[in-house]
Amino acid sequence: MQYVYHFDLAAVFIILTLLGLFFTQRNYPSTCGKIFLGMLCMGFVSSVMDVVTVFTISRAQDVPLWLNYLLNMVFLMSLNFTGVLYFLYVMQKTTHNNPSEMDTYLLKYVCISNVVLIATTPITRLIFSFDKTGTYIHGPLFYLLYFNIFVIFLRISVLFFKAGSNLGKQQGIILRLFSLLPFPMLLFQLFFPQVLTINFCSTLLFTCIYITLSKSHAINKISALLVSTVTSGLSSVNSQCISRNC
Repeated sequence: MQYVYHFDLAAVFIILTLLGLFFTQRNYPSTCGKIFLGMLCMGFVSSVMDVVTVFTISRAQDVPLWLNYLLNMVFLMSLNFTGVLYFLYVMQKTTHNNPSEMDTYLLKYVCISNVVLIATTPITRLIFSFDKTGTYIHGPLFYLLYFNIFVIFLRISVLFFKAGSNLGKQQGIILRLFSLLPFPMLLFQLFFPQVLTINFCSTLLFTCIYITLSKSHAINKISALLVSTVTSGLSSVNSQCISRNC
């Protein structure tokens, strides 16, 4: 399978820019700031490892099997825990560090199931494996990871819809709209797995939510310009990739 990984490169560019803005604005002392920083760092690792694993999977004959397993496990861990940190960030913003019992149990379930499934996959092959020819194969429980992400985003949407009533009308509408974006994103990734968009879309989503909940006009203007520039540039890159059947 030929993967389109250009969106991951754009995600790396956006995250590095956001990190620069983040430290410039000195948002890191707060709990929300620390969680958002962790989310950006985890998203950076996920985007970079997504690109790295594209090359190691395509050259599996030249890469030690243990290294291929390790790199793919790091990618899946970072991808899924980016969503977990996003959930924590939203809970901090919407419940003011007073999560419900259901949210606590949901968080524990997602964390434990992700760690157990991914960490044991070299033995169980439940998430992914490599056959004798080195071909990467999804395991029988691979899509459980997508289900975990879906459940997290579903709960986040509920929290945002509730929180939207406490914001201004326009800000509340935008926040609720952004909370629905992950669902078409997940469907697109499921039906077009060769186009690696999940990190890029997640980064844009985190940026938009951060802008919506932020009171800094500087962050708003710069981040909006950044997203507009990267999106227009990537549409050109993607059209070239499709025309070349990459």
